[in-house]
Amino acid sequence: MKKRDLEFITITLTFQRELKEGSDRTCLLMAASFLESELERVLKIKLVGDPAFKYDLFDFKGPLGDLSSKSKMGYALGIISEKMMANLLLIDALKNEFVRDYKATTFEDPLITQQIYNLTSGLYLKYEAPTRRYFCNAAFTTLTFILIGLSVKKFKEKIHPEYTETERLERLKYYEEIADQLINLSNKN
Repeated sequence: MKKRDLEFITITLTFQRELKEGSDRTCLLMAASFLESELERVLKIKLVGDPAFKYDLFDFKGPLGDLSSKSKMGYALGIISEKMMANLLLIDALKNEFVRDYKATTFEDPLITQQIYNLTSGLYLKYEAPTRRYFCNAAFTTLTFILIGLSVKKFKEKIHPEYTETERLERLKYYEEIADQLINLSNKN
């Protein structure tokens, strides 16, 4: 197994574990923070400049200091698709809502639920899965596309693939098998 593949598996296992713990608020805030951190890591790898220059870029007062700016830059550089940028922007908006309003603490709030089902999920159609599972899968899908962005060699717009129902069900089965293997691997460690 390549070092990069092992790193990818480690990151995704950590991400999945973090999302399973705690309240909906914790899940959303952890997802937003984790996705922002990984997108920043990928952007730092792709962008030129010395560490001090990059520090200024990503400082909270800098041009790439928030998730929204990082998302737009990731899309502009062809690292993520427009749909994944939209996911990140919506997750950022939800994060701000959860931070700003102490009442917005659950995915079952009708306004929050509606926004969550506007995310693009790699496995589920809207309303096909419980809200938290749908959110977690959409966040995981977004993370996957961020990490795949490491392989981008030239700037080209990424198009998020559209799948037929048969292809979607095949992918769902495939990912469930991989998830089972990862869980078994995680349990052995």
